[in-house]
Amino acid sequence: MYQLPKYPQAKAEFILHCLYPELDAEWDATYKGTFYRNYSPDIMGYDPDTAEVELSRDGILKLLPAPFISPEDEMDASSSPARAEGIARRTAILEEAFMPFNTTLFRYSLKVEKVASEVLGAKLRFILGHIFGIWLDEITDPYVREAASVLPYVNAHKGEVSYIHTLLASITGHRIETLLDYYSLSESAASTLPRVTFNVLIPGLDAEGYKAEAERLEGLRKFVGQWLIPFDLYCDIRPKEYADTPSNQILDYNTKLN
Repeated sequence: MYQLPKYPQAKAEFILHCLYPELDAEWDATYKGTFYRNYSPDIMGYDPDTAEVELSRDGILKLLPAPFISPEDEMDASSSPARAEGIARRTAILEEAFMPFNTTLFRYSLKVEKVASEVLGAKLRFILGHIFGIWLDEITDPYVREAASVLPYVNAHKGEVSYIHTLLASITGHRIETLLDYYSLSESAASTLPRVTFNVLIPGLDAEGYKAEAERLEGLRKFVGQWLIPFDLYCDIRPKEYADTPSNQILDYNTKLN
């Protein structure tokens, strides 16, 4: 079973539909019945090769009264280990018996997630095309295609450097270094203009790799500059060689790293 340490607030249906849309109707779900809230992972383990997923949810068996599994007087002060083993054995048998029902419900939820995703995708394409004049099917740059999905919220985040920082990290899959400074058009200029530079930190980047990454980022740089950066702020997005070495520095609890 694979583990998903990330996405603690995302439902299993959303994660699995995004990662393995071709397996929507094939997953076999086992409900482990553990304590589940939105700060703990919904998926405890999964295996796409066998289409098996373990969920931290209560299955149908948990909805049944306790005497369905064992008599009320079976677990008392005088209960023996043998009785406890008997209850555990019966519970395992019943969980296996109810697994097809749990799996059917989970697959139905996956169908609902699929329909919802298709509706939202069509809505996003309509908004981008008819309001912003951007048609996703015509965009070949993968970075720009991903960045275009935030356009409906552009008014709320335009000029928000921390938001753009997070967006670029998500799109490129690399750490981002954000630098805020000023520049002038000439050395003799009496005034300066604000500038923000987003360095995409890439380990082991040589000269050829820098050139290739710079070309890949050019479309994203133009898109961010047009839609997310105010006209009076110069923006640059460029690759930067980064030595990915662990740090032994001990940080205080209120230390902030950018």
